[in-house]
Amino acid sequence: MEIGPIFRAMIQKKIGVLLLVAEIAVTMAVVLNCINLVIDNRKRLMIPSGLDEENIIVLSILSYGEAFEEDEFGDQVRQQDLELIRAQPGVIDATPIGPVPLQGGGSSTQRKAVGAVNDTLVRTPIYTVDEHFLETLDLDRVEGRAFTRADIPPRLDDDEQPATPLPINIIITKALGEVLFPGGNALGKVITSVNDQAHNTIIGIVDYMHTPYD
Repeated sequence: MEIGPIFRAMIQKKIGVLLLVAEIAVTMAVVLNCINLVIDNRKRLMIPSGLDEENIIVLSILSYGEAFEEDEFGDQVRQQDLELIRAQPGVIDATPIGPVPLQGGGSSTQRKAVGAVNDTLVRTPIYTVDEHFLETLDLDRVEGRAFTRADIPPRLDDDEQPATPLPINIIITKALGEVLFPGGNALGKVITSVNDQAHNTIIGIVDYMHTPYD
């Protein structure tokens, strides 16, 4: 193949050659960027969640009707639904949870050891659950105990909310415990929010659970 005529044509058509090179460069940049995005997303998908994903089903129910305006009625129906689900063959357990893990976001807060300065606050997600959540998500508890019904705080109306948040027992991951208490022994310790307002006692520690803030 004669390449001499090709080079001579390229010299005569400099603007066309430059445009072609620019198009190739832009195309390559887009392709490489897409490849990097695919690789990054694949890495995220490969991160273990700590949950029994293959055997967990998320069920969302939208309630309607005037009766559901009363919190007590809604709580009663929710409890009946949960008991019905738990009674189904093959179901190990069921728990109400909000937000749903691995949905890409949710509620979060900042916590630190009691008495520590605010600069040590650690961002962590919040999951509202009941005493069935460890078995439902198949989380591996390594220290402490699971929740009991007594650990679940009562629902309060807006006019019943105390001036300072009520103390609440919590279960955390081992990783969060190591960050909050570098010396170890997080079990039984109390953590708090900004300016020591909300107090939470750590009653249990699970081995691992991936969160949006990992």
